Amino acid sequence: MGATRELSLDHLELATGESDAELVRRLRAGDRAAFQDLYRRHVARVRAVLVRLLGPALLDDLTQEVFLRVWSSLTTLRDAEYLGTWIYRVTVNVATDALRRKQRWARWYSPEDPDTLAAPALPDTVARLDTQRLVAKALAALDFNHRAVLVLYEMEELPQAEIGEILGIAAGTVKSRLFHARRKVREFLAQEGIEL
Repeated sequence: MGATRELSLDHLELATGESDAELVRRLRAGDRAAFQDLYRRHVARVRAVLVRLLGPALLDDLTQEVFLRVWSSLTTLRDAEYLGTWIYRVTVNVATDALRRKQRWARWYSPEDPDTLAAPALPDTVARLDTQRLVAKALAALDFNHRAVLVLYEMEELPQAEIGEILGIAAGTVKSRLFHARRKVREFLAQEGIEL
């Protein structure tokens, strides 16, 4: 936890060897098939971030919302080399909006059970499933700002500077939130009998 990270996945290439920048150029030239390539390249990461931030309840709807926003605001992307970073920003914005909607509705209806924020189960041992459940509960116990930083850094393996760009905060704030989020997760897991 905390080793220097390599560059993010922004410069992944499709099987054809096409970079994100080339993909954006195709999109801006009106090539609708390029959006399918963009979707295939980024959908798994978008879904992973959304499920870790908000749980699986509305995953399909929120994923669709992310890509609708990407499609409708692609012209606002200034530097095509940062497509991946920009998509992360859109994803976090969609998650933030969904959380606000959920909080507004929670005033009128009873809040969801925190167990609904559990990560998708892997076909593994019961112990691993229990650990996943506890980690998901620990993430759910964090406020959204700390959870977003922790998910983007630890699970998506993005560098702190890029997380700052995505969330619109200073690198020092990223570092501080990451420190506090890790401490809170360790405290939560220690209460559950798991020492890190």
